[in-house]
Amino acid sequence: MSIGRSLLAGLIEKIISALPEEREEAAESVCDWSQSLDTLEARIAVRVLAIMAASEEVAAAREAQLNAVAEIFNSRSMSYDDVAPVFEIPAESLDPSEVSYIEDLRGLFR
Repeated sequence: MSIGRSLLAGLIEKIISALPEEREEAAESVCDWSQSLDTLEARIAVRVLAIMAASEEVAAAREAQLNAVAEIFNSRSMSYDDVAPVFEIPAESLDPSEVSYIEDLRGLFR
């Protein structure tokens, strides 16, 4: 399946929006579309979401970004490098659900 390159471009635009509400909504959309993303679309979304989560200052948006990364990460078509930025987030800045997402991802590489 595929959402198409134009929808992917619009989704990426929202993932990197200046508005935290749009970033959160975009991450939730990634989860909603997870079964429709082709391999390239999913990998691009994971990479951009991981980068954004690592620099996110709004807790609700970061939690949605980490959830989306954890939901669509596929170890058959993605690598550690695709999600590496999330492992740089200081643990003390994370709430328990965020820690869970990161630990689930980290467990895939042990």
